[in-house]
Amino acid sequence: MKDEGYDADFSAAVTVSSSVVGPIIPPSIPAIVVGSSLAISIGGLFAGTMVPGILVGLSLMVISHVTTIKRKYKPAVETFSLRLFISTGKDAFFALLMPIIILGGILSGVFTATEAGAVASAYAVLIGFVVYKSLDIHKLYSALCEACIMTSVIMLIVGMFKPFGWILGVQLIPQKMAIGMLKVTENPAFILLMIKGLFLTAGMFIETAANILILGPILLPTINKIGIHPFHFGAILIINLVIGLITPPLGLCLYVASPLAEIPVERVAISVLPFFAAEIVVLLLVTYLPAISLFMPKILGFI
Repeated sequence: MKDEGYDADFSAAVTVSSSVVGPIIPPSIPAIVVGSSLAISIGGLFAGTMVPGILVGLSLMVISHVTTIKRKYKPAVETFSLRLFISTGKDAFFALLMPIIILGGILSGVFTATEAGAVASAYAVLIGFVVYKSLDIHKLYSALCEACIMTSVIMLIVGMFKPFGWILGVQLIPQKMAIGMLKVTENPAFILLMIKGLFLTAGMFIETAANILILGPILLPTINKIGIHPFHFGAILIINLVIGLITPPLGLCLYVASPLAEIPVERVAISVLPFFAAEIVVLLLVTYLPAISLFMPKILGFI
């Protein structure tokens, strides 16, 4: 982006803010963690995060468009054409089949979310070696090692969550927190506002999967008491936590983008604010308009 004439701070802001869209739109690892830890249908969560994820993406596109006009960036030299669309589509066809295979298999009941991961991995290896020929044994070995390290970190968290969950249950922490919140207010709108503030703050400091495993079971009884649908709660939880990753001043993604863009983290934080505001607006819409997250689950028969 810098080579194409975009400023470093804008390039970093676009990269950082758009990085949260991936964990929202299915197939989503946070959705799998939420479904597994809270006993909620993973397919239903996938369906529930479709529309919110699209809204987040569209809001970022609007902010990017307005910013490029204000800063007078030059438009792309290559214009759209049907020939370009077809040629690009051919190049991307096999890669684009992966999410279709994953979602189609899960939603149709052919395989579970866990089995979908195995199928997707096997498919990726196949097209990497045979179709795109971008993989070799050394790259595959490196990818497997990295995947093992990342998985081990998550599984350590999951392993520690079992005794932690037992302690929470014995001490009645979820019930006490629910009673405490309901003592402050019984208005669902204000309770959701309190929960959003907690999630955004926690997302700034702690990894998303860990937050889900820790906070989800604690807050679920409160959510059930105020009548929030599990799919709606799951969408709110996921969007809140991933936005926390870009929340100034301590969002983890800001510190990843800063050295890559070779600018101070303060500049990244300032540049990301318009994108952050757009995502907060979408979060508020999803929170207080349940139909946004429940629309697709109803159509697909999860509700």
